[in-house]
Amino acid sequence: MEEAWESLTKEEKLARIRASVEAEVAPFLARDGGGLSIVDLDGCMVKIAYEGACAGCPMALSGTLSFIQHIITTKVHPSLRVCV
Repeated sequence: MEEAWESLTKEEKLARIRASVEAEVAPFLARDGGGLSIVDLDGCMVKIAYEGACAGCPMALSGTLSFIQHIITTKVHPSLRVCV
């Protein structure tokens, strides 16, 4: 898995991350009027930005961020870390 991930371009990695977030996370955020965008990938750091209701929600920096971290590490690659 590590070899295959490392051989991907940054754009391919971002596409995989975005696909997982759109499938696994976005529907839950949308229920509460929020959203999420993937801003950048720098090494193993995935920078995100909350949108809509999520932007001002206190849960965005705790439980929601942990959920996003879990999805990305289990569905995309275990070395990835999420930051806001």
